[in-house]
Amino acid sequence: IFFNQKTNKFVAIKIVKTGEGGLTRSSSKAFNDNSFENEFNALQIVAENGGHENLVGLIDVIKVTNGANPVNDEVHIVTELVSGGEVFDRLVNNGAFAEIDVAKMAYSLASAADFLHSK
Repeated sequence: IFFNQKTNKFVAIKIVKTGEGGLTRSSSKAFNDNSFENEFNALQIVAENGGHENLVGLIDVIKVTNGANPVNDEVHIVTELVSGGEVFDRLVNNGAFAEIDVAKMAYSLASAADFLHSK
């Protein structure tokens, strides 16, 4: 989480190592070329089509070249910060959701999926 002084808002930055060892997410999960391309393409589609209220927005992409050692090259993907935590954690901590809340979440998911599939 970082603070953008220009916009006065917090943003999220995902750092992806792109050096000779291939693509790896710096937060450690297995990460390959296809998953990176799929995720990045989805973010670009959302940004190019004016965004969607239920999808994270792409703010910027910054390529960081670390001099003579290309193994350490990175791409920094800057997105809107999504807060509120994980749905699963909320379910475990608070028990079952009310039916109206589940209906709202289902509508939000369906709306976001429809947006992506229409592009």
